[in-house]
Amino acid sequence: MTEADQIKFEALSLLECLKEPHRKIVSTLEDDQRLRVVCYHMKDRLKRPNRIVEKVLERRRAGRPEYSVDHITDACGFRLIALFQSDVAAALRQLLHYVGDHADALFPTVREIRFYGSRPVSDPLSIELEVEKVVDECDLRQIYARETKASLYSSVHIVMDLNVADDNGVSRVVGIEFQVRSAFEEVWGEIDHKLRYGPNRGAIDSTSWDKHLNALKALTDGLIQYVEVIRGQAMAGADSGAPSNDTKPIETTDTVLSRLARIRGMPNAFAERLREAFKVRDTAKTLVKGAERIPHFKDGIKRFRMLLDEVEGGTSWMHAASRADVQELRYWLRLELAFCLMHGDGGGEESRQNLDEADQIYAGIEQELATDAVSRFRRAQVLRRKNRFGDSVDRYRAALAVIDSDPRIDQDHWIHAALHRHLGFALYMVAVEERKEPETNLKLAIECTSKALTMPMDVRDRQLCLNNLAYYCWEARERGYSDINIDEDDFRRHVADLRALVDQDPPFQAHTSYDTLCRCYNSLGERADAVAMAQRSRAILQEAVCARAGVPEDTPPLRITGYAHTYLSADEMDAWLYAMEVLAPPVSPLVPSTPNPR
Repeated sequence: MTEADQIKFEALSLLECLKEPHRKIVSTLEDDQRLRVVCYHMKDRLKRPNRIVEKVLERRRAGRPEYSVDHITDACGFRLIALFQSDVAAALRQLLHYVGDHADALFPTVREIRFYGSRPVSDPLSIELEVEKVVDECDLRQIYARETKASLYSSVHIVMDLNVADDNGVSRVVGIEFQVRSAFEEVWGEIDHKLRYGPNRGAIDSTSWDKHLNALKALTDGLIQYVEVIRGQAMAGADSGAPSNDTKPIETTDTVLSRLARIRGMPNAFAERLREAFKVRDTAKTLVKGAERIPHFKDGIKRFRMLLDEVEGGTSWMHAASRADVQELRYWLRLELAFCLMHGDGGGEESRQNLDEADQIYAGIEQELATDAVSRFRRAQVLRRKNRFGDSVDRYRAALAVIDSDPRIDQDHWIHAALHRHLGFALYMVAVEERKEPETNLKLAIECTSKALTMPMDVRDRQLCLNNLAYYCWEARERGYSDINIDEDDFRRHVADLRALVDQDPPFQAHTSYDTLCRCYNSLGERADAVAMAQRSRAILQEAVCARAGVPEDTPPLRITGYAHTYLSADEMDAWLYAMEVLAPPVSPLVPSTPNPR
């Protein structure tokens, strides 16, 4: 047997071992709704035996005589393609959810993560910091590396370890390669690869056409940046309905202002500027469209910061005020500045900076005031927006621990129910996003949200609470968690109560509740109701897409899906995909036929 024949025999054995894992990985990733939200296309392939032989022989002749089939990491390969450059890190985060020893895991460990990029971190298109943030979240820095390609290639490569067994039951660990990149990087990368390595490749001396390829890369980068601008403006104009008590005041503006206005020595001009700052903040809270709301919060940031700077600088009139009055004024200015920072971001780097500053302000208040529940509650909301869900849980619990000691909060205050509902949501995110003790944390989320329902709250907050509880119960049923006992009668009652509230007074962003109801009815086997809710959810989202994209409202739903990736948020896209699945006629599953990634 020749050397090539021996390698081919080993290659065929490896590929046979990979057939079933390959099928399972494809099926799992295609069914992953969260991954589908950030990736509009996936490619997969098993490497051809002859190509494996060529690769092994090439490595051996290049000075690596020990190189074998077992060293190959891309015999089974996948490519996840995001429509937006900014979604690459999110796709990586979701992919890494399949690593570990939990029930949903596909791979025991990650062997390597390599970021290929040519842009400096300061470049608006650079996603290096976002990728590194995901790496650090998953504690994988020790296997992370960055590499610059002369060709300006940009992508994230991940090699997963997978245990497979041959026909004789002999176990071995093989590498499974994933590549994550944006759609425009994919197009340019394919052109570059075919010209350099394809069967109809260009001249070996690429000097004559390299400059044109580099020019094309510059144009591609411009397209990537322009697409991000379009998306940013589309999302800024979107109706973003934060949970209602996200923007509720702990005390009314009139109460706070009347107390601060009594501070000795405060000039009328300062008091008027203070009233204007609160007025701007109150106006911002009533607006639902991001394009209208965010500028008001930014104005609030500017106004509260100027007032705080004067107070921190020790303006002359403050000498007449008591120390306690100055401390209270400083407290409210910091509290409101942080609040505007939390809600006044436009996405991207600005959002990160605003949230970091708000986090620092709330943390400082926490350290100064041991019984202040408000700063702990608001800081938990900031941490949730920073995707630090575990830390968010800690701060919600810290707020609960001191809430009875906060003199501004009586037993009927809305914050009691809000704390339990928000804590439930943070626990849910720890369970499904961070995959940390998912069954335990989902059970705690259900318990916290159920407790919130027993507390005083207005109709809108009750609808939000019921929506969350029904969704968590649906999630537990879907996952088949044995330790979470979902009583079917209670589940049906929650669904019926939510339906009654939504039918009576459809809330802002009603598609969220229609989506929840659709899933619950589907789980209960009530097909007609599931379809009805899917139709309502789709109709609202279709209207939103048409408005944001500037296309006719009668555009067919299947064509709308093409716009949806650009003009819907991640949560909206998830609801759109679920509704489309429920409304789709049953068809036989098709085996995807996609080009092979290299």
